[in-house]
Amino acid sequence: MALASPSSSSDWKNNIKNVVVLVQENRSFDTFAGGLDYDKDINGLLHTKYCNPANVSEPHSKKVCSDKLTFAHDVAQDDPNHSMSGINLQLFSDANPDEKLIKSGKLNATMQGFITEQELAYGTNNLTRASEVINYYSTKHIPVFSAMAENFVLFDRWFCDVSGPTNPNRAYITSGTSNGHGSNDKSFNYGGYLTPDDKGVSGFNPDAMFYKWTVDSGVAEKNVKPFKQFLTDAKDGNLPAFSYINPECCSFDSFHPPSPIDLDHVPPPVNVPAGDDKTYTEKGHVFDFTRLGVRVPTVLMSPWLEKGVIEHKGTNNGGEYTHSSVLGFLAKLWDLDNLTPRTAWASTFEHLFDGKYRDDTPEKLPEPVVFG
Repeated sequence: MALASPSSSSDWKNNIKNVVVLVQENRSFDTFAGGLDYDKDINGLLHTKYCNPANVSEPHSKKVCSDKLTFAHDVAQDDPNHSMSGINLQLFSDANPDEKLIKSGKLNATMQGFITEQELAYGTNNLTRASEVINYYSTKHIPVFSAMAENFVLFDRWFCDVSGPTNPNRAYITSGTSNGHGSNDKSFNYGGYLTPDDKGVSGFNPDAMFYKWTVDSGVAEKNVKPFKQFLTDAKDGNLPAFSYINPECCSFDSFHPPSPIDLDHVPPPVNVPAGDDKTYTEKGHVFDFTRLGVRVPTVLMSPWLEKGVIEHKGTNNGGEYTHSSVLGFLAKLWDLDNLTPRTAWASTFEHLFDGKYRDDTPEKLPEPVVFG
C-alpha cells in the first residue's frame, strides 16, 4: 500500500493514496513462512513439532515429522492434491467427513492426513518422497519475503476463503464469493466486484482476464494492463487508486507448484458465513463454504505501519482474517457497502495504520536466490 504526502494526520483514510494487492498461489503459511526466524512470536514450524502418521488409518504407523529444507534443495516435483476432497483428507483424515459433526464441534480438523494424501495421489510408499509435503522453507530460501515481513506486518492467521484450489479463492478475493464454484473451472461469470468508478475511485483491475464479464463489458480493454505498465506507472507516480496483480499461472513467478501447497498445522475456522447460499458437490460431498481453508502467508506494507508487527487474530467483525478481509477493508476505505456476508464478517486491518509516518522503510529488497 502506498501513501499520500507525509502528514501528522491520525486519519488512516487520508494517509492512503494507492492500494496494491499482489496475490500469488495459495501457498500455505507453514510451507512458505513456517521457517521465519526473526521473531519467536510467529506461529510457524520452527518451534512446533509437527508430525503425520505414514498411514492415517493406522494409528500406530510410523510418524514422519516436518523439517526445514536444506539450502541446497528445493521441494519435490509432486504437486499435492489441493482439490476440496483432497484437502478434506489432509485436514480431517477423511475425504468425506460428516459436515454436521464438523458444524456441531464433534469433529475437528486434526491436520494429520497430508502424508497419506500424498502417498495416495502419487501411488508411493516412499516416505522420503511423501514427506516433502510437510517440509518447509528456511529464511535463506525466501530472503525477499522475509525482508518484507520483518520490515512491515506479517499475518500468521490469515486463512484462504475456500478449502480448495486457486480459482475459487481468486473469486473470493475479488468478489467475496465463488458463486458455488469449488474447482478450477473456467465458467465463472457472475459479476465480480462492483465498479469503483461509481464511487469516484479509479483504476479497477479485475483478476486479469479471469472473469468473462470483463471481456464482454469492455472493461478489460480499458483497465487490464500488463505488468510492465504497472512498473512504469509506479515509477512515475501514476498508479490508480487500486491495482490488483496476479502473476500468470503456472510458472514459479506465481508460486505455483511443483511444491507443497497445503501443509499447515493450524486448523481452519468453521461455521463462518459463506459468500452466498450456493453449494458445491465433489465426489458426493457437499460443500457449503462455511469452512475456511488453511493459512496463507500474508504481509501488509506501508510507511504508515510499525516495523516487525506479527498480527494474529483479527480484532473486529468475525475475529479472523481471510482473503475477503481485503474487500472488507476497501469498503471501509472508500465508504462502500459490503459485497457479501463473508466480506462483512472478515476482520479488517485499518487499526494497524497508527498515523505515524516512518522514514526507515527499506528502499530496496534483497535479491532472490536460486537453489536446488
